[in-house]
Parts: sequence; C-alpha cells; structure tokens
Amino acid sequence: MTKTALLLFAVVICAGAQNNDQPPAQPFQAVHLLKVTSPASEKTLAAAMADMNAAIAKAGCPKCAYHLWKVTGTQAGDYSYLWTSNWPGRDVYVKVHNSAGYQAALKKHPEVDEISKTQIYNRYVEVKAAK
Repeated sequence: MTKTALLLFAVVICAGAQNNDQPPAQPFQAVHLLKVTSPASEKTLAAAMADMNAAIAKAGCPKCAYHLWKVTGTQAGDYSYLWTSNWPGRDVYVKVHNSAGYQAALKKHPEVDEISKTQIYNRYVEVKAAK
C-alpha cells in the first residue's frame, strides 16, 4: 500500500465525515464539530480519546493530543461538542495515524465512527498578521 493510500485509509477510519485532503505540511489544527446526543456517547468518546492519546504520545507527539470540549450555557446551532488537536505538520500526522498503536486504538472503539457520522471536520492553518 502506498504512503498516500495509507494516509487516506487512516483519515477515513478516524472519522466518517472527514475530508480526504492531504494534511498541510505546516503546523495546523484539526477540528471536529460533533452532535453528541447522550452521556453514554460522551463517555465513549472520552474513553476512545484516552486510548488514542496514549497511542499518539507513544508515536512521538504527546503535544498532539486530542481534546474534547462541550458547549456550556445556551447552545447556538446543532453541534454540541468540539474535538481538537494540534499538529506540527503532515509528516508527524501521517506517522501517528499510520502507527500500529493508533490503528489498534481506533479498532478498539468502532462506536466512534457512528458518533462521528454527522461531524463537520476541517483543518486550520494559522493566519499570520501582516508585517
């Protein structure tokens, strides 16, 4: 399997509605907006993220850890949860997502795919102030 095919495989497994664009070479933030509808789903995501974060750290990027946030106060829109991660660039992202430990963590929590079906997923690069 080619490097590109492995990356696309990892991206598709990670979450159903993600884009298939190649991650940027520069530092970026990955953002998932999720509709989490039950306390059980929140616990499922938290448990999956604990396993994935352990795999991310073991693959060499503990600062890339996933973070899960939920709306507090009055909610605007349908998306009640935010799942974020920061990456130094494509090479680390691909290395982590293709690692055996990360793939095992994903396979351990197939229910994350169902929770992620209606997500909105984007990658963001920083806009630097003009000089």
